[in-house]
Amino acid sequence: MELDLSNIEKNHSKHYGGRNGRKMCIILDGVEYMVKFPDRAKRNPNMSYTHDNFSEHIGCRIFQSLGIDTQDTLLIRDTHTGKVVVACKDLEQDGFVLKEFAFMKNAIIESETGGYDTELDEVLNAIDTQQILDRDKLTAYFWDMFVADALIGNTDRHNGNWSYLKNIVTGEVKLCPVYDCGSSLYSRIEEAGMDDVLGDKLKIEERIYAFPYSQIKQNHKHIRYAQFLATTDNEDCLSALSKISKHIDMQKINEIVDETPYMTDMHKIFLKTMLAERKERIIDNALANNPNIVKMSDYLYSVNYDVPDCTGTDREEYDIQYEG
Repeated sequence: MELDLSNIEKNHSKHYGGRNGRKMCIILDGVEYMVKFPDRAKRNPNMSYTHDNFSEHIGCRIFQSLGIDTQDTLLIRDTHTGKVVVACKDLEQDGFVLKEFAFMKNAIIESETGGYDTELDEVLNAIDTQQILDRDKLTAYFWDMFVADALIGNTDRHNGNWSYLKNIVTGEVKLCPVYDCGSSLYSRIEEAGMDDVLGDKLKIEERIYAFPYSQIKQNHKHIRYAQFLATTDNEDCLSALSKISKHIDMQKINEIVDETPYMTDMHKIFLKTMLAERKERIIDNALANNPNIVKMSDYLYSVNYDVPDCTGTDREEYDIQYEG
């Protein structure tokens, strides 16, 4: 879709939070959309802007293909600036407002950490303790999202970007569609870097086993998707792994990538290659080799990559070092 965003109808009274890039509210066919402009790649001299717009759109489409209720998105080329932006259907409709999981977690007075702390045990304790949503449904929602994030390599699923919806008139609460997949699918690597990675098996393996890592932590360290799924004994996680894996259709996922407008052929080849590698080495490997699924007397899973615990500025530098 091509539109001149300078002339399109806007809701100037609607504003959005979040730290990644500029946002505005536009109205298409009577429906409000949050437009997210690609963020500047501030610390990568080889890129002007990140690929968050493409990652947001493709990541959400992949989630939908897995049977997960997910925010609708579309890509728009702004004819005024020539930039490609992602428009995300506004989730606050018909009297419902979005409430971050961090708010729910913050209300657990027995918790030793605040709402935005992502230590796994504390997150699961908050899910078990809260009395707003059905515990089993919320648990399944969390682990389905975690497994899907492992597939797309989401680096930024924290407690501020998964939520529930509450109707301010009726008080009804319900799970919110998954949203905010922009920090996935290697959004900060430039095209020359993509070509370089595809030509080096070690660099591919680094981007499978060492990073991207989850923002969820265990023992105060970021979880590495491949290692965690291949060793965890959490029954809810293993149930989600089994369920989501049955919905992974690589032909459909490749079609999602191929049908994405405005993206270069190199970018498409890179994403299809890395998604296939992530499915095989993370999802398929965990199903075949997790000792809590299949007992193997001679099996020992180990990965020797050392992953730093990076946040803030240090995390940006880490992204550039390994994605760029």
